[in-house]
Amino acid sequence: MSLSSGSVINWQVYDGVGAAGVGYDTFNLSGAFNVSGANPVGRIRLNVISVSSLGTDTQGNAGLFNKNQRGVFTFAGAQGGVTLNSGWPGTNISDYFEINVDQFRYADGSASSAGLWSLTFDGANTVTLTGVPEPSTYGLAIGALGLALAAVRRRRKLKPKAE
Repeated sequence: MSLSSGSVINWQVYDGVGAAGVGYDTFNLSGAFNVSGANPVGRIRLNVISVSSLGTDTQGNAGLFNKNQRGVFTFAGAQGGVTLNSGWPGTNISDYFEINVDQFRYADGSASSAGLWSLTFDGANTVTLTGVPEPSTYGLAIGALGLALAAVRRRRKLKPKAE
């Protein structure tokens, strides 16, 4: 499979932890995955689209993908390897793609930011797409931890000292 500048991929996701090809789209290639035709000005557009149910192309809220969970997806597996443009400095596959999440909604209907999604390449034959939790999720977790630590500290101050 060869993709060049201006290519568009509509990639669907239903489940943030489901199996490749069932909970989300994946490419299983017996040959190579060639993206060397892309360039910094003309990237490959990757549209991340949520679907409301399995086995359909019905766009809607992702059935089983919540904004507080991390999704790690096998985007492409190519037995013939992944071909990048050797003329580019570095081998960061994210430089070949523009990620668009305009048509993506989490299960609760909230939107995501393209900056929360990234592509990585293992250097051999697998490209992984990752969607990280919304930053507010981290804030909530840190706030809860802070409250727990404050409660423990207060309990220690109020406890009478043994003489």
